[in-house]
Amino acid sequence: EDWYCLGCGNLDEKSWGNHCTITQCAVSKEVAYCHTCPDYPCEKLEAFSKDDYPHHHTVITGSERMKAIGCDAWVKEQTKRWSCEECGKPFGWYAKTCMSCGKKVFNSVDEDRTKSESDQ
Repeated sequence: EDWYCLGCGNLDEKSWGNHCTITQCAVSKEVAYCHTCPDYPCEKLEAFSKDDYPHHHTVITGSERMKAIGCDAWVKEQTKRWSCEECGKPFGWYAKTCMSCGKKVFNSVDEDRTKSESDQ
């Protein structure tokens, strides 16, 4: 309850991301985003994108999209992506339904499953 995540670029003393090795790497290399690093994509980021957490699986495609359209446009896309189509309220990566209106949402597990099926 005392810890939260506002994204890698919004760290403060209560952000759990302060202990993230990828965030620490970006800070040490003085880059705001991994895709601006000369070593991008590195082994660490590639491993992160293939770990057991479905919401990590889009980190490289998301980074590529951010590089292509810019950070502000990418944030707008993500805001829409992670908002309920019915009521417009945001939902979490693993939510099955919108906490505001109860509509089923397309979460990161669904997204990962859909991507895996299309890759076959």
